[in-house]
Amino acid sequence: MIKGNYNYVSFKDDLRTLFEKSAVKPGKPMALIITDGQIIKEQFLICINDFLNSGYIPELMSETEYIAFARLLKNKAKADGLPNDTDDQLLK
Repeated sequence: MIKGNYNYVSFKDDLRTLFEKSAVKPGKPMALIITDGQIIKEQFLICINDFLNSGYIPELMSETEYIAFARLLKNKAKADGLPNDTDDQLLK
């Protein structure tokens, strides 16, 4: 439920949490369900569009956070037989 003080920073924090839980904890399916009434800022749509088009949301995490996140995925990628030579490959 969107409350009065919910903003773009809160939205990006929620997206970051969603990505971390769905990627780092395999077996825990996650979904983003959002209605048009909950899109209170145009920036929300830009974020969603970026993710749908490229799988990447600029400035969602710092570079250090992205690298740490990628390293958490290395074991999963290796087990699945996916290339995991670089952090950038894991984030695509």
